Amino acid sequence: MSKFALVAILVLALSFAIASFAIQKTSLARTAIFGLLPILVMLIAFYSSNYSSWQACLRSACESAGLPADCSVSEFGCGEGYGPAVAMLVITGIIQIIIYFIGLIPIWFIHSRRIASKETGGQL
Repeated sequence: MSKFALVAILVLALSFAIASFAIQKTSLARTAIFGLLPILVMLIAFYSSNYSSWQACLRSACESAGLPADCSVSEFGCGEGYGPAVAMLVITGIIQIIIYFIGLIPIWFIHSRRIASKETGGQL
């Protein structure tokens, strides 16, 4: 759990770094999209990993019970952690996106102040 939280924080920091760099080169809308990409990649990677491990558990449990490998019986204990794990991923993603957009405001503000400072010769 702590590793997941650490990865989520690092991905959020990467999103802010990308946004800080991208805002100097492109518009605010593109900056927002570029910064969301690491969060999206993290969520897709964690979800696919979680789904793959659930499928492997179910396949292994079906084979050990003498059922075909593609059985859909979920009484083997494989699905107990799947639902909460997906819920945690969704909640983490929503929280990351909210924090990202709140953090994008000062990045945009600092960038706009720099542009205004350059236009007025360093005096605001």
